[in-house]
Amino acid sequence: MLKTLPDTPERAHQELMLQMALATMLVMTKGHAAPEVEKTYIRAQELCRRIGETPQLFMALWGLWRFYVVRAEFQMARELAEQLFGVVKGIEDPALLIQAYCVVGVTSFFIGEEVAAR
Repeated sequence: MLKTLPDTPERAHQELMLQMALATMLVMTKGHAAPEVEKTYIRAQELCRRIGETPQLFMALWGLWRFYVVRAEFQMARELAEQLFGVVKGIEDPALLIQAYCVVGVTSFFIGEEVAAR
């Protein structure tokens, strides 16, 4: 139904909320590494960047990061971890900063960079 509406920021925001909810349901029903999960988070990321929805952008990137970690695609996971730090700098939220550090630490651990993981 959203596709029938004019392409406005309000429509994009509605789609973003639906994409994020859909991503959560897909993770629960199909698992973190399902191709549909990646597609949904990528669309959410695109919408976030278009409408400037920074807190949701963090969650979309985090969802994509989980997707790639579970699939053992650590180079892509590392790139997403770096993007998460960029997003957190714009928000200045200590809780999100802690999550960003955790993402980098976990990614570094899986890559075998023990010092960086610490």
